[in-house]
Amino acid sequence: MTTAFQTNAFQNNAFQVDGGPPPPIVVIDTHDGDYIKKRKKLFDEEIQRDSRRREDIIAAYERIVEGKPDEAKELVEGFEVKDKKSASKSQVFAPKIDFDRFMKDLDRVERLWELYLEIEDEDFLILL
Repeated sequence: MTTAFQTNAFQNNAFQVDGGPPPPIVVIDTHDGDYIKKRKKLFDEEIQRDSRRREDIIAAYERIVEGKPDEAKELVEGFEVKDKKSASKSQVFAPKIDFDRFMKDLDRVERLWELYLEIEDEDFLILL
């Protein structure tokens, strides 16, 4: 058996131990595979989910405007978009709403959704 320190320091393997440690075993998979495709799929699903949510909120607002216009006006106060062309004309239609800004105000979105569900419950009771 050879030792770490041999008698002659000028030998080829004077300070080496025979054998050495075994090579490390790789337990995890380091191959990314279709990482980009998976992330793109997740991002696309998130974008679709957000757009569906936005469409649902817009549909709920339209439904509330039909049933309770005063409460709908109170909910979207401050989010109206005024066109420069139509500002001079008297406008009978419902105001245009900046829904992107409106969606960021979670309290108002929640109130709108609760009001929408309340109207849906009333309509359901009328059908009975």
